[in-house]
Amino acid sequence: MKKRITKIWAVGLVVVLLVSLFGFAAPASASDLAWSTQSIPSTTSFQLAAGTDVSLIAEASNGDLFAVDTTAGNVVYKSTTGGRTWTASAAVTVTGAIVDLVVSPSYATDSTVFVLDSGAPAQVLVSTNGGASFAVLGGTCGTGVGTSMDVSPTYNAGVGEVMVGTTDVAGTGGTYGDVYIWGRSGVLNWTAQTVGGDVSKVAFSPAYPIDATILAVTSTSSNTTLQTKVT
Repeated sequence: MKKRITKIWAVGLVVVLLVSLFGFAAPASASDLAWSTQSIPSTTSFQLAAGTDVSLIAEASNGDLFAVDTTAGNVVYKSTTGGRTWTASAAVTVTGAIVDLVVSPSYATDSTVFVLDSGAPAQVLVSTNGGASFAVLGGTCGTGVGTSMDVSPTYNAGVGEVMVGTTDVAGTGGTYGDVYIWGRSGVLNWTAQTVGGDVSKVAFSPAYPIDATILAVTSTSSNTTLQTKVT
C-alpha cells in the first residue's frame, strides 16, 4: 500500500511539472501609456528646504545628490543620504542665474561639481570640494547668455573638457550665441566653436575624445537644427 501511495505522489508530481513547463499564460494586452500624479514630500525632515524652487538636480557616481535652489541666492544643496537629508553650500556668486548643473564623471575621486551662470556674459563656476564652495573657471564664455553645459566623459580632476552653449543678449538682433570649450588639447581657456546660431543644448559624444565629436541644438531666425562637429 505504501509503494502504491508513493507511486501516486510521483505521478502527480510529474503531472504538475509538465503543466508548469508546457502551460501557456494568457497573452498580455497592450494599453495606452499614462502618467500618474506623485505627491512631493511634505514631512519637514524630508523636504529640501521650505519655500524653495529647485529647478536642477544631478547625481554623482558615488550616489551623492546635488540640487540648485534659485530662490535663495543660488544655493547648491547636497545629500549624501539618498535625498533624505540635505546640506547647503555657501551662496554661489553669479551675475545672472544658475541654469545648469553637472557633476564630474570622476566625482568619486575628484569631488568636482560645475554650475553654469547665465550671465551675461556666461561663466562656469567649479567646486573641487564636493560643492562646499565654488570659483570661476577660466573667465567668461564670450559675451552671450549661458544656456547649457556638459563635461567630457573622461574628465578627471581638472584634466578634460567643459563645454558651454550661449545665446545672444536680448535686443542685440543679428547676432548669435556660440559653443565654447575649455580644456581642449590642454588649453585652459574658452575657445569658440563658431556654430552660427543661438544654442539651447550642448553635449559631448559618449565616445569623446576618441571621436572628438560635440553636439549642439542651435537656432536662427529661420530654423532650428542639431549640429555635430569634430573638434
